[in-house]
Amino acid sequence: MATGDKLGPFNIQSGKVSKGPGDDTGETADRAQTYTAPADHFINEESIAVHLTSAHGKNAGVRVESVHKEPRKFRIPAGDEVTLPVPISFVVRAHAETGSGYSRDTITAWAEAEVSYSITEYVH
Repeated sequence: MATGDKLGPFNIQSGKVSKGPGDDTGETADRAQTYTAPADHFINEESIAVHLTSAHGKNAGVRVESVHKEPRKFRIPAGDEVTLPVPISFVVRAHAETGSGYSRDTITAWAEAEVSYSITEYVH
C-alpha cells in the first residue's frame, strides 16, 4: 500500500433492541469494533472519522473509544534513530439504550455509523 492510503468507509451497527409494552427493564444495543493497520503500516490518528448515519434511543451514538499505540523506530534526516509511539489500532463503539421504567421513553434503540481512516507505510 502506498503512503496515505484511505480505508473505508466501514459500517458499524450497535444492533437493534426493543422493549415490549409494560416492560420496566431497559435494553441496551452495544457493539465495539477494532480497526487495525496492516503489518508495516500505522494509522494516521488525525484521519480517523466517524460519521453517524442513523441513531435512536437514549445515549445513542458512535464514538472512538480508544487508540492503541506501539513504539516504532524511525531514522530522521540527520541520520539519527528515534523511537516514537504510533497508532496501530483503534476501537469504535456503537451504543444505544431504550431506557428503563414504565414510561414510553424509547421502544426501540440503535446506532449506526460509517468509519474511515488512512494509513501510512512504516519504512524501517
